[in-house]
Amino acid sequence: MTQTTIKIINILNQDKEPVGVVGSPSDTFEAIVDIRDVSEESKLLGELVCFTVQESDSTIFVLGQITEIKTVNRWHEEPSFKGIIKRHGSLPNLSGISDNRIAKINVQSSFKLKEQDNMPEAHKLANSPSTGEAVKKVNNKIMKELVKQYKEQLVCIGRAYDTNVNVPFGLSILARRKMIMAKILTVLEMLIISACLVARARGKPQPPPT
Repeated sequence: MTQTTIKIINILNQDKEPVGVVGSPSDTFEAIVDIRDVSEESKLLGELVCFTVQESDSTIFVLGQITEIKTVNRWHEEPSFKGIIKRHGSLPNLSGISDNRIAKINVQSSFKLKEQDNMPEAHKLANSPSTGEAVKKVNNKIMKELVKQYKEQLVCIGRAYDTNVNVPFGLSILARRKMIMAKILTVLEMLIISACLVARARGKPQPPPT
């Protein structure tokens, strides 16, 4: 493994309180997470998280953001227990204890952790994650290692929603957007000038017919 890959794995291994594990159903755009008991009372909504996916002989590092959290307790869904809940408010030894918290991750990006090249490579995720794969929080150390080779082209535009993780943004994207806006403004200016010329022409008296 390369130094960068080893660093990323070591940073992940230092996290002793994983958010949870990949659940079912999950695909290349959204992943379900079964939240572990060590994290069930933590702030999770909006957190940047990561997990890995195996594609052939390659390890793919996947970044995503938690967009939804829900509580599931099948005993509270049983019609026969609805009367007990209505009278007593809870089910002894079942309410709370049998709760399962499930999160939904919106996949944002992925990187191939290469064996020979020192730097991770931006990658299009082409396979769904396996159930049971650990899901952990992303921090600035991981983000720094992932985008290290692009650091001269990136700027920090702020932090991810309600986290302390810096969000990098490509200067090339800003340049492209600036160029697109300049073209749009040029077109708008031409349309305005054309409209003014048409209005002026309509306002002029027409010469008498000969």
